[in-house]
Amino acid sequence: MASFPLTEGASLSPGPETHQIIAPHQCSQLDLDTLIELQQQLQSIRDLNPEIKAYCYQSMATTNPVLREKERAEFLDFVKEFKELVPLNSVAHYRKVYRDVMKEGKSVLESSNENAKYEVLSLLEEVFKSC
Repeated sequence: MASFPLTEGASLSPGPETHQIIAPHQCSQLDLDTLIELQQQLQSIRDLNPEIKAYCYQSMATTNPVLREKERAEFLDFVKEFKELVPLNSVAHYRKVYRDVMKEGKSVLESSNENAKYEVLSLLEEVFKSC
């Protein structure tokens, strides 16, 4: 099974063998505004591949416990306007460890940061469980 991670501003060009698209977005107006174009591209892709699944993944979420719940609610509220996208329950928070492990050529799964490990494993479980 192929998964196609999408970065902001990228044009979609998955082939018919692609089963999933994971579109990471921050809870920012600039990021969320790109969902309009993403939905239009998905509608075109579904002409060739009607079974493709498209997920929206909240990335770089706040770790501030006072703001976390409100930010997540705003993200979900915005994403629900796009019927082509399914918001994932998994969330990636803005953590320094994601930058640190890159310098070492590692992943967060090889780090001692249990929160970051949990975020990645939750994403993998959620996405691949749905296959």
